[in-house]
Order: sequence, then structure tokens, then C-alpha cells
Amino acid sequence: MESKTQTVRGQPRVSSCSINRLRVLKHEHVHHTGNYFRSDELEALQSQIIYKQRFLDYAKEDILHMTPPNFLPKLKNPCWYKQKKDKNGSLTLSCVPYFMLLGQKKCGTTDLFASIVTHPDIISPKGKEPQFWARFRHCYCCGNLTYQFRCKKPNKARNWDDYVNYFDSTAKKIQHLLTGTTLAEKKRSREIITGEASPSNLEDNRWWWNYAVNQYDTEPPALTNANYIHRFMPNLKMIIILRNPVSRLYSDYLFVSEGEVSAKRFHQEVLKEIRSFQSCSSYHDIRYCLDHNSFNEGNVTSSVPLSNGFYVVFIKEYMKFFPRNQFHIIRLDEYSKNKSEVMRNIFRFLDVGDVKQQVRNTSKNSRKKKGSDTRDMLPETRSLLTEFYQPYLVQLADLLGDERYLWKD
Repeated sequence: MESKTQTVRGQPRVSSCSINRLRVLKHEHVHHTGNYFRSDELEALQSQIIYKQRFLDYAKEDILHMTPPNFLPKLKNPCWYKQKKDKNGSLTLSCVPYFMLLGQKKCGTTDLFASIVTHPDIISPKGKEPQFWARFRHCYCCGNLTYQFRCKKPNKARNWDDYVNYFDSTAKKIQHLLTGTTLAEKKRSREIITGEASPSNLEDNRWWWNYAVNQYDTEPPALTNANYIHRFMPNLKMIIILRNPVSRLYSDYLFVSEGEVSAKRFHQEVLKEIRSFQSCSSYHDIRYCLDHNSFNEGNVTSSVPLSNGFYVVFIKEYMKFFPRNQFHIIRLDEYSKNKSEVMRNIFRFLDVGDVKQQVRNTSKNSRKKKGSDTRDMLPETRSLLTEFYQPYLVQLADLLGDERYLWKD
């Protein structure tokens, strides 16, 4: 029986034997190699040549091989002087975040970040979500046409310099205070911090296969976002806001679905996604399945992304690199009910002074709801999802030593 070339992550999978044959051929002569390859292999190899060139372009910005900055020890926020001087001949200060707000879609990150940056010692960056670590730095490499279109979004960080420039306002403020003439100004320079809140940093490792060390489909991947972030910001403080994964999933579905939106359709999509998960996890490590962004390789834009609710898996990955005391984890429902107390605890975690918070009655969310059927999910769907997520919530509660993360209330 003639074998069929498989695809992996949208790219053709070619046998190692075929790859070895390819190595003896010049790329520009591939279209003359009909005597060496089957037609399906030839098409796959031509696609891989394009893929390889994109990968080489991407490798030019391989931040894993960049030397991390030497941060100034007297500043709270991680900052350093660039070698390049400004027009006045002075060294230019650059900064990266002191903290990250991690979470998932529909977990309240937008509202929480807006509350955090009201503190006078915390400077808001150019935008809440540079989406650098998990997404836009991969615009150098191959993505499908939909992803390449997304890469054209303005105000996103596509390389290390873009990311650093996101925090220019903080760098300029600190540098101005550092060069001040009074002790009060210099003291103030040591109190200023900044942060970012790209939700994708927690869970979106869909481009793990771009990293050279992961090229052989290691399970689980040898490198993830957490490796890269720790390399450049080892003292980073992380705030994680979580929501009952069952409620989070339905809320997300109502926002991202196209066409008919209903509780019945949601139930059907959940059944399909659970089957995909069961199929994937029967052959692969669970991290492999999650890091494909959808359990179904052919559908990376599922309107019911069950994978986003595996909080314990994502948090464990970060805890491999960062100590527990660099995490502050909260529940969305508690933030919604008692913002003042939650914010006091967050400011204490960030080691900034307490301030009087004017608690807002409305929530801020950058994603506006589309017209849809907003009735609750079907009871049988809720029961199905509760049972599905239960083992992972038990693991989460054990990891954090806190039964509130079973969401029994």
C-alpha cells in the first residue's frame, strides 16, 4: 500500500530518509528531482524548503542566544543602560517588566491590569498586551495565512527591541529621576516599576516547534515560554488570575464563535473537543496535546478551547523555573466581590505602598460582546465539563495548597 505523507502542525511530515536524500540536493534543483522522490514527498519537500528559509529568518532573532542584560542593582525595576548614547551623549536607559499579569481569556486580566496601574509607583506600558513571548516574536517564522495576517497588527512586539520599547515610558521616567539633583528624585527612581499583561504568556506554546531544540518533536517540549522569560527576567513577579474553567469556557465561546451561537451548539462542540482530547492523549503526553493549542491538529482555532482550562499544567511549567514566592494567584470571583482587599494584597506582593482604591462598579474589558444567545449552558454540558476538569482542579488545589481552586462554591 502506498504511504501517505502526514502533516504536523500544518507542515508536511517527511521521513528522515527523505530528509537525508534532500541534504545532497541543492534547494534550487528540487523541482528536477522526480527520480528521487514520490510526488507527494516532492510536494512536501518543496514546502519544507520554504519552511526552512522562514525558520532561518526567524533564527536571526533567536533570543535564547542573546546575552541577557545586566540590570542596575539599585533599581527595583529591571533596567540597564544601552551602549548606544542619545543625542546628548548620555547612555540610554532601557527596562523590561518587574511583573507580569498572567491568566486566560475571560478571566478579568484587562480589568485587573487597569486597577494595578492606577498605583502612582506603577507606570503603564505602551499597551497592556505586547504578546511578544508567546506570539508575535514568531512572526519571523512560518504560520498559516491567518496567522501571518494577525502578525500585521499594529503596536505589537515582533522582536526584542520592540518589546523593550514597549516600556520606554518607564525607562524615561526612571532616567529623568536618576539624573535629578535632589535625593528625593533619586529615591523615587528606585520605587518606579512597570508590568505587562499578555494572557497568552501562560498557556500559548503553540510555536514550541520553532525552537531548534524542539525540532525532533520532543514530548513534552524541551523549551517553552517559561524558559525564555526566566532567562531574561529571573526575578519576575507573576500575578495569575483564574476563573472556574467551566464558566470561563462558555464565556469565551460566546465571544469568539462565528455564526449560530447557542447552548445546544456549545454542547455539540464540547463533545467533539473532548473526543479530540481523548484521541490525542491516548497517543501523546498531555503537554504535547495542550501545546498544539487545540487537541485537534487540523483545528487550531476551536471556538471551544478546552485546553485553556488546564491551569495546573501551565502553572507547573512556570514553577519549574520560578520559586513559589514569585507567584500571587487569585480567583476572578473573589476579585469581583472584594476588589479593595484583593488590590491591597497585590500591592503588598509587588512591594509598593498601599493606596486608597476607588472600586469601580463596572468591569473594563477590551473585547466587546457580539450579539448572541447569552443563556446559560445546558445542565448536561455543565455536568460534563465539571467532570472533565475535576481531576486537574484537584491537582491545582494540591499544588497551591488551597481548596478554593476546586471551585466548589
